[in-house]
Amino acid sequence: MPKITNSVLPLKPDDFWSFSLNLYAEQTAKQALLSAQNLFGADVNILLLLAWLYQLSVKITPKGIDILIKTSNRWQTNQLHPIRAKRLQAKGTDQYEELKKKELGLEQKAQQALITSITRQTYHSPTKTEADINQYLKSIRLEGTPLGTTIKSLLASKSL
Repeated sequence: MPKITNSVLPLKPDDFWSFSLNLYAEQTAKQALLSAQNLFGADVNILLLLAWLYQLSVKITPKGIDILIKTSNRWQTNQLHPIRAKRLQAKGTDQYEELKKKELGLEQKAQQALITSITRQTYHSPTKTEADINQYLKSIRLEGTPLGTTIKSLLASKSL
């Protein structure tokens, strides 16, 4: 299983961010991703990353999925959850938009951290496979549910 290095196939955070914004702009995708986050504790950035990697025909090693989850948990706990809680409390106030902008900036940094964490845990796959998406959905008990099926379909159908 050949490893991807930055010199072979760079995983560019800006490309991932653009992909994420485009996918998240689709109302159906946004609603499904937020439902997965709110009901199952899913990390939307991991789901977006897995969709992006799927489109690039890039797979993650099983160890890489574990690394993603650990990286995500640190970011969620230390960075994103606190600012998200403040933003939700500020809804309807002058601070809301400022906190939303700050949260979005942290989301982008979280994406960079996710990519950095798995750079040496990825490899090019000759065919696209949903195995990584399935593994993550299974880890959050979303695989096989109607919402999981919707998310998998949405993520695998988005083209670059």
